[in-house]
Amino acid sequence: MPNEKNQETNRIELSVELVRMAQARVRDYGVRLDNEFARQIAEVAVMLLPEDLGLMLDDGATMSQSNVLSAAVGVNDIVLNGRQVDVRPLLQDETVAIDRVLIGAPYLSQGTLVVRLDQSRPGVGALVGYVTPNAWLKAEEAQKGSDHVTITVTLSADFDLARTLLEISEKPIIKLPSISRLSDVKAEVGELVNNRESLISARQKQIFAYLSTNWSEELLEVVESVPVNLSNARLQRVLSDAALWHGKVERMVETLAPRFPDLTREVLKSRVLSAGERHGAQLGAPRYRRALLAELVALELTSKNAKNPLLGSLARAQALAEKVLSGTAAVDAVKNVIGNQMAVDLAVAIRKTRKNASGLVAATAEELGLAYGQLALAPAFATHSAADDSGLESVNEALALIEASQRAENAKTIEMELASF
Repeated sequence: MPNEKNQETNRIELSVELVRMAQARVRDYGVRLDNEFARQIAEVAVMLLPEDLGLMLDDGATMSQSNVLSAAVGVNDIVLNGRQVDVRPLLQDETVAIDRVLIGAPYLSQGTLVVRLDQSRPGVGALVGYVTPNAWLKAEEAQKGSDHVTITVTLSADFDLARTLLEISEKPIIKLPSISRLSDVKAEVGELVNNRESLISARQKQIFAYLSTNWSEELLEVVESVPVNLSNARLQRVLSDAALWHGKVERMVETLAPRFPDLTREVLKSRVLSAGERHGAQLGAPRYRRALLAELVALELTSKNAKNPLLGSLARAQALAEKVLSGTAAVDAVKNVIGNQMAVDLAVAIRKTRKNASGLVAATAEELGLAYGQLALAPAFATHSAADDSGLESVNEALALIEASQRAENAKTIEMELASF
C-alpha cells in the first residue's frame, strides 16, 4: 500500500463546481459517481504536473464525453498526448473492475490509471496505481460468466504518477485497421445500450471495438442521438454493482470451502450472502468477518454433531466463537459461557491427555478420574460423586465448548485472508 507521503503528493480535492457537475451527470444520465470523481481527479492531477513534462490533455477526443456510453458500458477515459487512458476508482477490497466489452478494444490499449477515493469526503482522492492492458486480457481469460472483470491491484509505495504518465505518452500510437463497418451505427449502438442481453458477447465487443477504433466528433454525435431508456441505464448501474458483489461472494466461497469441508458450497454461499445483508455488504469489515466465521464455525460443529446435546444451540456456539474471534482466550470464553470453572479445568486436562481424538468426544469416567488426579482435586466434584452423571455431563459440556472455541481460534488465520475482500 502506498505510504502516506506518496498518497499526499498525488492527493487532489475537486472544486465544489466539479463535484456538482459530477453529481448532476449521475442524476441526469445514470453514470457512476465514483467513476466521475476518479476521472476528474486524474484530469486535475495531470494539469498540476510541471509544464516542462509536456503532458497535454485532449478533452475533445475522449469517449467519456458520451453520456450514452458512460452510462451503458462505463467508458471513463482521458486522452493524454493522443493516447487514450482508462481511469478507474479503487474499490474497498483493493480491486478495480471494468465492463468486459471494453477489454481488447483500442480503448484499453494504454491501460488503466487507478484512483483511491476518500470515502468520507466526496471529490477527494489520489492516483495510486496503474493496470496494464495485458493484465486485463489475462483477467478476462480467467474470469468467465460475468459482464465485469475484476483485478486486484498491487499498490506500490513508490508509485510515481509523472513517470507513469511519461511512459504512457512515449508509447507508439498503433492505428489498428478498421474492422468491418456497422450496417447501421445508430441502431446497433441502440441494441448495445438498451437491449444488450439480446447480443452475444462477441457481437457486443465488435460494436464497441468499431466505436473505439473510429471515434470522432461525428461518431460522438451519432451515439448521443441514440434514444436511451434512462431507467435501463440506471438498471445497468445496479447490475454492475450486483456483478461486482457476486464476484466477491464467489471468491470468498472459494477461500472458505477448503477451510470448512463439512459445509457445502451452497451453504457457504447462502451464509456469506445473509451475513452481507446484515452488515451492509462490507466484506472487509471486521464485524462482518467475525460474524460470518463465528456462524460457520458453529454451523459446521453443530451440523456434524447434531445429536450431541452438550454443545447446546447454534446461537450459543456462535456467541462463543464470536468472543474468541474478538480476542478473548479460548478457555476464558468457555468459562464465561458455562460459569463452571472447575468443569472447564477438568476438560482442559482431559484434552491434553488425548492424542488422536478430535471433535466432540465425550469423556469417560476413567478420563475424569485421571483429570482429578492431575489437578489434585477432591473427587467430590461440584458436590457430586465421581459416579454422578451430572458431574460428567458438566465436563462433557465444557469439552464440547472448548472444541468450538478452538475451531474459532483456528479461524483467526482465515479472518486475515478475508480482510482483503
